[in-house]
This record gives sequence, structure tokens and C-alpha cells, in this order.
Amino acid sequence: MNLNHKSYRSLLYSLICIIATSVQLQAQSTTIPIGSDQEYWVDRMCMDHGTPPFFHRNIKPYSRKDIIDLLIFWESKKLLKPSDAPFVEYMKNDNNEWVWKLDQNLPPEASEKKIHRHYGDSLLFRKR
Repeated sequence: MNLNHKSYRSLLYSLICIIATSVQLQAQSTTIPIGSDQEYWVDRMCMDHGTPPFFHRNIKPYSRKDIIDLLIFWESKKLLKPSDAPFVEYMKNDNNEWVWKLDQNLPPEASEKKIHRHYGDSLLFRKR
């Protein structure tokens, strides 16, 4: 089969489009899955510790940001018990893009210092 350059390019483009549309990429969503362990634990903790006014248990799926805000609220009111530690750790690990809110004692540049200390004086982190 003798293909010229233009037909080869269109065949390659078609093949890439077919592969791209047939592969479903999964990324972490901004909400927790309905019916998951996380939803169960949040409901149980709301029954034990109360629900703050900003968190609405009837609106599902729960936002990951709202889950971390809920943990911050419970920690600020000192409502969490030692038996809640596994749940809190699980939620911190699963919603790690919002965890920076939990450690508000760190200055904003603290993470940059950690990266700089780890990678040393690379070209990427040199001051200009």
C-alpha cells in the first residue's frame, strides 16, 4: 500500500483521535464519591460533633474543600476525640490539595523553602 504524505498524516490524526476518545482518563474530582467510606464517615462525624452552618448535609456529593473546612471547624472547637484520628488522617490524605488550610501556622513561603532546601541551588530556584 503506497500512502502519500497527506493521507499518512490524516490516517495518523484519525488514529490518535480514536485512541484519545476511547481512553477515559480518571482524575481526582472536586467532590467525594457518593456512597463512599468518606461520605459515611462525614455523616457519622456530623451526628457525633454537630454540623456547622456552612456545611449542608443534604447537598451531595460533598465538596472536598467543605470536608477540610469541616475538619478545621471541629479542630477549632476541640470536638475531635483521639478515636477520630484515623478518620482525620484518612481525610487529610484523600483531600490533600486542601490540607494546606489545616496548617495555618506555616507562612506561605514555607513550602518554597522546603523545595529549595531539598533541591539545593538549582537554576529553577535562583533569585534573579
